[in-house]
Amino acid sequence: MFDFFKKKTLSEGEISERAQSCLGELLVENGPDKFKTMVETGYLGFTSNSVSYWADWDFMVKFDRNTICYVKLSDIPMLKNVRPAVVSDIPPFGQYVPQEILFAGIEISKSVRPWKR
Repeated sequence: MFDFFKKKTLSEGEISERAQSCLGELLVENGPDKFKTMVETGYLGFTSNSVSYWADWDFMVKFDRNTICYVKLSDIPMLKNVRPAVVSDIPPFGQYVPQEILFAGIEISKSVRPWKR
């Protein structure tokens, strides 16, 4: 009867793909040095249809009402050693996501914590 009040659960595949996408964008936009700092202090919060990077736990708790699960990025050791993405001018290739990001997505999918209020 009240199923519409329950939050959707996410599969490991959905979490992994979203984490890889978000982390890849963060790396490309910020570069490896800033990315490393972001990993040391930030979180990924997953909703039923998106993923967001949060630099501050208190801000995430205060403003993100739709989170299903989250992960503290510093809990994923391989993210601390991510190398820069490789860039290619040869179509259809562009920027390649480092292998550590792909493996981290899998690790994140197994390490997320349910959101509790």
